[in-house]
Amino acid sequence: MTTQLTILGSGTTVSSLVRPFDFRHPAGYLLQAAGKNILLDCSEGIRARLEHIQFDYFQLDAVCITHFHPDHFNLDSLLQSLFVRAKRGGVTKKLTIYGPPKIAEHLADFLNRKNDPDFWSLIMPKVLHLEFFEFSDQQPYQLAPGLRLCPYAVAHGNMDAYALRFVIDNKIFAYSGDSGVCAGLVAAAKSAEFFLCEAAYDSSDEIPPVTSHLSPRLAGKVAQNAGAKKLLLTHYTGLDSPTMMQEAVRKSGFAGDIELATDFARFQLN
Repeated sequence: MTTQLTILGSGTTVSSLVRPFDFRHPAGYLLQAAGKNILLDCSEGIRARLEHIQFDYFQLDAVCITHFHPDHFNLDSLLQSLFVRAKRGGVTKKLTIYGPPKIAEHLADFLNRKNDPDFWSLIMPKVLHLEFFEFSDQQPYQLAPGLRLCPYAVAHGNMDAYALRFVIDNKIFAYSGDSGVCAGLVAAAKSAEFFLCEAAYDSSDEIPPVTSHLSPRLAGKVAQNAGAKKLLLTHYTGLDSPTMMQEAVRKSGFAGDIELATDFARFQLN
């Protein structure tokens, strides 16, 4: 069975930094593996981006949220769409949601404030059936036969944040979420065939001013220390050229394959 990753958003929380209307969407990735459709992070406009690639958002099986910054966690609007679609279609929809502690409480608060005080507890469950799993460091989950997920706590300022490690038929795909250099990130990417890693700081940042993000060089350093085979840079501003970013990665000593994510690009992971 083919394992595929589609980039729904390779940008950061801001756009048009290079020139007006030269932008990429913020974080979102569609992982299709072991017969499951899994959304990794959910920034604004995800439903429209899924429809842009002609994927029916109603076919999502699971959502994984790495942390609660809004360029990764804008899930309430997608849940609203799923609810209305299910209600109007006279069907029920099941969705599994993985994320940091209190993710269900946050979503309940958002949706109750935006709809009806009883929306979460009485109205939505009639057609939208959600199952929640709260991440804890290195607590594994079996998503399907041949598909396992393990979150790793990572450094992202004061935010409760996780990198994601998927084992897919004994092959490893890792996603950094947002993270500085830390032991958890290296562990999540250990021996990964494919490492999707953020690089929100510019190539000129030898040492970023805070430990909440990576530069391309530091992303390469993490990939090198983890023994990853392929590095796919994402969540970058676009202020640096692709050549500058790749050269910065090489300065880290990483000798594997390097690519830059672009919106709506697809990658085969097996």
